[in-house]
Amino acid sequence: MRISSLPEPLFDEADKRWWEIEVGLEGGQSATGWVRETGLVNVELCSCWAWPGFEIVQERSSNGDILRHSLQVNGETTPAEHFQETASTVEQSELFRSLRQVMDADQRDGVTRDEMRSALRRPWLAQALSRLIANYETEWGGDMTKWDALDTLMAGEYANDWIAEKNRIGQLMWWDDASSLEGFPSSTRIYCIHPIALVDNFYETISNTCFPLKAAQEIALRVSGGYEGRANLDYHALADDFDGQGTSFGLIQWNFGQNTLGPLLLQMYNRDPGAFAGAFPAAADYRPLETAIRNQSQQAQLDWARSVLRTNRAAWSQAFHNIGDVPAFQEIQLNAVLDYHENVVTAIGMMRGIAPDLMQEIHVGTYAALYDLCVQQGTIDKGGSLASIRQRYATERPATQTDFLKIVVQERARTANSRWRADAMSRRMGIIQRSAYAASESGHSANRSNVNFQLLEGIHDQPICQL
Repeated sequence: MRISSLPEPLFDEADKRWWEIEVGLEGGQSATGWVRETGLVNVELCSCWAWPGFEIVQERSSNGDILRHSLQVNGETTPAEHFQETASTVEQSELFRSLRQVMDADQRDGVTRDEMRSALRRPWLAQALSRLIANYETEWGGDMTKWDALDTLMAGEYANDWIAEKNRIGQLMWWDDASSLEGFPSSTRIYCIHPIALVDNFYETISNTCFPLKAAQEIALRVSGGYEGRANLDYHALADDFDGQGTSFGLIQWNFGQNTLGPLLLQMYNRDPGAFAGAFPAAADYRPLETAIRNQSQQAQLDWARSVLRTNRAAWSQAFHNIGDVPAFQEIQLNAVLDYHENVVTAIGMMRGIAPDLMQEIHVGTYAALYDLCVQQGTIDKGGSLASIRQRYATERPATQTDFLKIVVQERARTANSRWRADAMSRRMGIIQRSAYAASESGHSANRSNVNFQLLEGIHDQPICQL
């Protein structure tokens, strides 16, 4: 199954993806469960060029025998017709054994019409059926004797219709006429491939003129986290009050000082109060924090963090490490991270309003820089920054999206708190040029490095799908 067709994955502590999938069981039933991208038996990430799930089967049964099989298993024989032996023979062919393995729900009466219809309504069964490649004689070639063999089965009320149908078949045959063409197969036995299954298998390759949005989001998240020295997603990342924010925690360092950590902890508390409370050692003085986050009191949250850091730093550290261990709380972190996408989309809309010709396609590098900006600064429109962006655009007339992006991140950085302007400038410009960038603003300097700059190499200027 294609990854893009599955729900969004969750990540474990090793930063490996887990997908919830529906799989087939014996007898045509199904079960739902979770699979990991590595380390599980019979689970493998593979290229479409591996033709996953495709199976070549031979079918040698005649048209007449296949029709007799159909009449028998669907209960449509007359009292005078006894086709059980023929039907059993057909059932033992490669094609019908494969069909039976996929969808014969009762494993008793062969592949019936109702089972076929039921299977086609189940995505995983329909996909399995569509990936059977049958080697069989084409209906576009051969002689008419294979159709004449059905005459006795089409007697009575069907006789006239069958005569008309055979005439139509004869007029539509073209294989022999084309057999003299160079390179055209002379044999009428061909490999019958489901055309939609073929296209579906190579869809990601065929349509890979743009970079998947979800992949761009993951890269942007990792690049933003790379400024904290984290190569991979880190649900446990923790920093103290060194910057006056009380506590910074999680994938993108939510903190009490900017009132981003409190709402996140409240979501966790509401999801599972017991697990949340259980994460705190006795020395962490949990009750004041619970009251602070339930009352949404930012100052009380800051006071709690600073108090625990003074009295029992180990308990403070252990509490947040325990929170980062809880899968349900990891899911809350990941969902909150993806919420920043809406801020990025808003920023892109503002930039398109100024320079629509430069912003028709959004590059991966642009998305990563705007994502980091939105995580730290929320929006590109604050403190007159948008007016400054418009003015510089009108004056400088940037020729590329990257040049325009530089204007945006520079002007937004200059409206940040004076202490952090150089830091904001260094981070975003570093993402744009994919290397450390030295910035000086308002008497402060910064030259931020990033362990994940390399993630953007070779893809920074690729356009993103869905943007």
